[in-house]
Amino acid sequence: MLKIINLVSLITVTILGAILGGEYDNPVHLTALGSLIVYCIVVQVLLERNKDIQSERDKAKDELELTNRKLSELLYQSNQYGENRLYLAVHPLGGGALTNSTPAIIQIIMNAPFGISPPPDIKLLTNENWGALTICGRSVYAREFGARWEYLFSTSMITNLENTSNKFFLAQVGVQFTRSGIYEYTVEAQSKDFQSKISNSFEVA
Repeated sequence: MLKIINLVSLITVTILGAILGGEYDNPVHLTALGSLIVYCIVVQVLLERNKDIQSERDKAKDELELTNRKLSELLYQSNQYGENRLYLAVHPLGGGALTNSTPAIIQIIMNAPFGISPPPDIKLLTNENWGALTICGRSVYAREFGARWEYLFSTSMITNLENTSNKFFLAQVGVQFTRSGIYEYTVEAQSKDFQSKISNSFEVA
């Protein structure tokens, strides 16, 4: 709508300028023409500002859609065997980047379709020794099996996020990576009702 108004105003200014010709020395005519020119400038500024606002909205919308898509991909990583699926999500606390030689917290979130008790045991499998991990104030060390290392977190180390339903569980694992690069892992969660696992990797700067 503003574009149409501005176009009409510009046409009006052009026509008035042609009609007035040499009558610009008339204060009334000059004031009217000047007002229309100022109006056109103001409308143009508003148009540009509206364009910037729309651009910011589109950018925010795209970022929101990207975030939702990543979250959906994260939450729906699950095992492909067994009838009952325990959905798993693994990500650094706060969502920030992981840095070499800097302590970090890795969150393992579990979501069951119905209440289970006790919480599942968690097994973390890695392609290299991640050193001593900490959970609930305790240190957990890896056991080596061939070319893999295995960390075990018992149910007593898992936090029930909603005591009334027994559906949401959290394990917060402290780790400090000793080099930059890619760290691959597999997380397995197992209870009498579920056996789920996901595989992924962390990139450490």
